[in-house]
Amino acid sequence: MNQLFDEILNCNECPDTDVIFVGTDEGKAVMAHLDSIHPGVSGDAFVTAKRKDDRDRIQSLYENAHDYLDADFGDVFLHQFEARVWELDVYQYLVDNGIEVYKNNQTMGPDFDTSIGYVECKVVKRGDGGNAVPLMEAAIYDEVTHSFTKVDAQPVPMNEIKLRFSSAYAEKRRKYEGYYDRSWYDKKKPKLIAINWYCGGSAMVTNSFNVSKNAALQVLFATGYPEITINPKDNSVVSSQLSRVLTLTNANGETFDVGYFAKPEPSDKSRIDGIIHTNSWPGLYLPERMMAVNNAFSGTFDISQISLGTRAVCEIGEKSFSVKMER
Repeated sequence: MNQLFDEILNCNECPDTDVIFVGTDEGKAVMAHLDSIHPGVSGDAFVTAKRKDDRDRIQSLYENAHDYLDADFGDVFLHQFEARVWELDVYQYLVDNGIEVYKNNQTMGPDFDTSIGYVECKVVKRGDGGNAVPLMEAAIYDEVTHSFTKVDAQPVPMNEIKLRFSSAYAEKRRKYEGYYDRSWYDKKKPKLIAINWYCGGSAMVTNSFNVSKNAALQVLFATGYPEITINPKDNSVVSSQLSRVLTLTNANGETFDVGYFAKPEPSDKSRIDGIIHTNSWPGLYLPERMMAVNNAFSGTFDISQISLGTRAVCEIGEKSFSVKMER
């Protein structure tokens, strides 16, 4: 069985550090070494390899999940680090919820075939160019003046994050559509997406279970920020509701429909039945920060099978549907 971090651990030229200070000479030296000797290996993979507790925990997750992973998982691990660690997290989360994972003998197909449905895993990246999620700036401490460099208050880049979500959902929907007519594919099984939206640190501040502040839920339910109507005579609140955002437009002017769980999907082929998501860094397995969401309009994903983290339980009433958070 592969020892996932051996490429780094067996390299005599690797810098002896377990942290990368971005922008410093030491940090630049580490990244230059990775680029020249270990092309394609991320700084996160390097740092994790140098931290025994972290690498041992991930190696243990890999050994638990080994029989249910792609045959080349160990070979590509360091070069697809965030995505592959997220697969390990998802496997362990499924098992810890008492969900049975089946061995997949297909050369192509969803990442996991389970007793609650198929599961496709996805790590949301920051994106490129004008559609990239901007990194949040931080104040820098000056040891001479004992003061912090002033950084203006920054809005959370929700629109950019939502665009990354929309793109990720669309990618996985297309994957499921490609499986649909395969002989091995069970059309009755729920189709789930397990999505990690760490975004390289950009999205950390938006880990909220409030629909109006959670980009993943906003895209699923086509919602925005609260709209409040005030009575000007006495300043009382007349009504309060979430705004509707039915489309997103990227920096190239392209428009995308959203609200996958806010209306019936006309085609079983492209319907997604449930989401599992978190914004914790993939190198950490934090089941308490996971959230599961069911698509009330399909009714095939039994969200009661999820006992860890938070459940956004969606139900259809006579005239509307509701979303109830359960921890």
